Amino acid sequence: MTGHTTLHFQKYDGSGHWVFPALRLGSDNLGVWAGVPVGTVLRKVSQPERTAQVDAAWVAKFPPGGGYVFRSYAEPNDCDVYVDVTLEAIEDDTSIRVIDMDFDIIRFRESRGVEVLDEDEFELHRVRFCYPDDVADAARAQAAHWRAALEADELDIEVAARVWHDRMNAFLAS
Repeated sequence: MTGHTTLHFQKYDGSGHWVFPALRLGSDNLGVWAGVPVGTVLRKVSQPERTAQVDAAWVAKFPPGGGYVFRSYAEPNDCDVYVDVTLEAIEDDTSIRVIDMDFDIIRFRESRGVEVLDEDEFELHRVRFCYPDDVADAARAQAAHWRAALEADELDIEVAARVWHDRMNAFLAS
């Protein structure tokens, strides 16, 4: 059932990173899905004056067991897929919270090129927040997995993402 929720992306020490409202769209065998419509304002917690307004709707999948958050963007965004490497999401009636492990893997819509972002941030935070070796290794493995999957263009999840985009659009139109 579709309802409102708040998405919290936090750093490993628990400090806030980004927070914003979203629609809790439902769940399937892949995980919990949330949608972020055009016009939604995202707020950087550590710099409250820093905001971003969504200009292309997106849906996000929070898988059971964690490891990543998969985002599928609608046009006109230059990026069609964005993957945040995370720890497992914690969900309650009003919010979904994840620990952002710094790595971001994006695929560009037109070129299908893939980039891994924030590798330098990961190394800084690994030391600053004392990531345990198994946590750091798992984050690196997730980043490598998603880079390879996006480069190979082998994502069955994109079919499901289109369904959830349609559900978000139907909810917004009602």
